[in-house]
Amino acid sequence: MDDLYEAFYNLPLLYMLGGDERFLRLAHFHWDAVNRQAQQYGLVKDEYELGYDQFHQSEGNLYFCLLCSADPENPVLFERARRFADLFLGMPNYDPDLNIIRAVHTGAGGPRWGYLDEGKHIWSRFMEPFALPFEDIEGIQSYEDLGDWNESAVHTDNRQRMMSAMNTRMGQGDSVCNLLATSLVTNAFLMTGDHAYSDWVLKYTQGWWDRAAENQGVIPDNVRLDGRVGAMFDGAWYGAAYGWTWPLGYDYVDDSLTVAAMNATLVSGSTDWLKLPGQHFDLIFSKGHVVDDYQALAPPRPDPWIVNLTKQAGSNKAFVAPKKRGQNGWFAEFPFIVGPLASRWCTSFDSKDAERLAKLEEAEPQDWSVSYSFRAKGDDGHERPWFTYVSGRNDSYPEEILNQSLDQVAARLAMVEADTADLTCVHIHHWQNHNPITTEALVQLTLGAPQQRYNGGFHRACFRYFDRTNNRLGLPPNVSALVRRIDNTGAELTLVNLHQSSSRQVSIQGGFFGEHEIVDVTIANASSSISVNGHCFDVLLSAATQITLRIQLKRFARSPSNVWPTQPREHTLSK
Repeated sequence: MDDLYEAFYNLPLLYMLGGDERFLRLAHFHWDAVNRQAQQYGLVKDEYELGYDQFHQSEGNLYFCLLCSADPENPVLFERARRFADLFLGMPNYDPDLNIIRAVHTGAGGPRWGYLDEGKHIWSRFMEPFALPFEDIEGIQSYEDLGDWNESAVHTDNRQRMMSAMNTRMGQGDSVCNLLATSLVTNAFLMTGDHAYSDWVLKYTQGWWDRAAENQGVIPDNVRLDGRVGAMFDGAWYGAAYGWTWPLGYDYVDDSLTVAAMNATLVSGSTDWLKLPGQHFDLIFSKGHVVDDYQALAPPRPDPWIVNLTKQAGSNKAFVAPKKRGQNGWFAEFPFIVGPLASRWCTSFDSKDAERLAKLEEAEPQDWSVSYSFRAKGDDGHERPWFTYVSGRNDSYPEEILNQSLDQVAARLAMVEADTADLTCVHIHHWQNHNPITTEALVQLTLGAPQQRYNGGFHRACFRYFDRTNNRLGLPPNVSALVRRIDNTGAELTLVNLHQSSSRQVSIQGGFFGEHEIVDVTIANASSSISVNGHCFDVLLSAATQITLRIQLKRFARSPSNVWPTQPREHTLSK
């Protein structure tokens, strides 16, 4: 179900960056169209997913949350934001006394007990790299014992016993991946300012942080309906769906931890929430080493940047670490996904997160400054070369990533032109694979942050822009922006008005949600600063001019909101 929403998620984002207003209209049209069709097929109730795991739901929720950011005064979105978030604030999905979401599959229909529908199974060659969900089922020692290619009586019995174990153990109680539900509730806070939503985000996240403290600093992945960790897994802190054992271990746990920590930081203003996911990176990193051929390892799921770079270099050497935990200890070595770590650094600007990036860069045999053209599912993956750029070590990166993005757009448009498929019979990912919009480069270069986490994360940004003349979000026509030299005090911003005869006025906000206070602004080569001490200021750019500013930020000093600044600005710089 989430895949149908995902195909169009970046329409509202492109609009917010300065794209044509038709992208906002199309964003509404497609969201409503997908919703109506899904409701007809019984997948959606009252405009929300009937009940599925948060790893997938959050991918679809990403579209809705971006739509809210792009059109925050829309009364329909305002009502939906409240109604969707309220699904997780109380029974039947959430137990407020035990502070748990009661099942891994939840939604508008309440908990969907069990993990697989009766008679269904997930065993195919596609799932083989993810290994077995459980290692203690008698007679099932390897994936081949499930035999999707052989319908023998033995294999059928094995499947049924594995499915029964999954339905019993994974089908009730809380899973660490439910931390991703904090995004839907954070969105309601950003839309309404109602602290009932921010309070829930902090309470629910704290519950998991407390469980980590009780487990020697490692977050468990399961909680039974009675609130006990490990009760469904013979006392083990690992084993839940989208947890430490299956399907991909640390990468999924890390995304859940990171998204929740960033949401808690946004609504509370405290970056202390980010310490726990940082400690988990330290744990996994400490087990890492370099191998000559990461492709020989299983399951092979490295960062897409490494895949593309090793293809070009003709070498599969990589730094790997065990990402999964089972009853026999840590296993499944493969490279790191850098996106969560880069997102945390761009939120905290803590020296420890910077040191983690530096340690990983030193450990990996690849050159982090190299950028290759590719388009990952989350429209991300270029965090390494972007980090070297904002660190002042890769000045050619902006031109390289823009050219590579144009290549990706051209390739997708060619796919669309050549597409003769019967659209009533295509694979569910057909629409995603043909979407020509890419925003990663624009987000990195104009907002000063990596692309948001695909599993429901919110954008982190040094700045956000508003077109006062046309009374809309995004950069004005003919205006370009470039953010560089980012640190814990602020960032450098260059604005260019490319129009040859007309001036342009742009408002600059601190943070994507106005969460950062702009302390002061210094024009390059000027001897003095202009004090702002507010959430935004304006720049009036004469025709064919450029201005470079050093903007000091006090991070997370203001209450975040989707509502964009409409009051008169006290400060306007002219060039």
